[in-house]
Amino acid sequence: MSERDDHEQFQQIEDLRRIPTVARWRAEILRVLTGEREFAILQLGSPVEYVENQIAASSDAVDARCCFFDGFEQLIQTWQPTRPEPHLFLVHMLDLLAAYTPLSGLSKLLGALERWPSLPTTYTTPAGVRRNLQRRALNILAAYYSVAPVPPANREPPFLNYVNLLRRHLLDSNYAAYAVVRLLELELLQTRSAEIGRLVTHDPQSVATAVSVLLRENWRSRVARDIGGLFSHSLIRHQLDRFRGTLKENGVDLQHGLEGPILRFADGETVELELSEEALQEYLEYIVGMRIPDSSSALARFDSKPQGS
Repeated sequence: MSERDDHEQFQQIEDLRRIPTVARWRAEILRVLTGEREFAILQLGSPVEYVENQIAASSDAVDARCCFFDGFEQLIQTWQPTRPEPHLFLVHMLDLLAAYTPLSGLSKLLGALERWPSLPTTYTTPAGVRRNLQRRALNILAAYYSVAPVPPANREPPFLNYVNLLRRHLLDSNYAAYAVVRLLELELLQTRSAEIGRLVTHDPQSVATAVSVLLRENWRSRVARDIGGLFSHSLIRHQLDRFRGTLKENGVDLQHGLEGPILRFADGETVELELSEEALQEYLEYIVGMRIPDSSSALARFDSKPQGS
């Protein structure tokens, strides 16, 4: 960078701090996204730290923050997801969206994932950090929808597009476990569903990853139902040994009771799994050694069962 460029950059930052305006902040964010402030970002650690540093150094930090938010909103509205952007632009945009979750960012990010179904998964930043932009984008969308919106917002395009995006990711072994957990969190999927049954058969590793999440303490109240559904699929599809091994890896023992399977956690707590009537019958016949479930009839009955039953 030339001495003239250094002086120009210094003057831009001084003006931004001395008299913050929406236009100046919009221009500054664009400079961040296009790499003009990369040296400072590398020193501070992230574009978010850079923004916060400039706000803190402003003559009026409150006014500067308001100008930043307005400028960021305006810039997002001009972002065209159909136009390919340099990876660095996307990295910094995602970092800023994650930190500030502006309302306009939701539809733009959904648009980007619709246009580019798979963002870069192995991009290395100038700081030498490997980033999975696809996973990052999914996590940001989750921040917008930590829970499902109440009617009528749950029937509006942004949320419906997000749900469709998650359901498409059920077919991708790299993200199926993530999609399962998110759809369960949003109460839009049950582990007894046919979609989960297909994963048990065709993508057991994703199921194992999902089980690890579902066994965490914050999910404990839902273990009986959610793990019960996965157990049912595993029993009927002759995957019980694999399922038991996954539980063991997470410090949970599977025990067989006369009235149903029981999970015993490392802290001594036990949970009796909830099974559908058909799966319970298969289970009782299984433990008394009468027969191994007949896959064709069992699968037909189980997968045809409505999710809410």
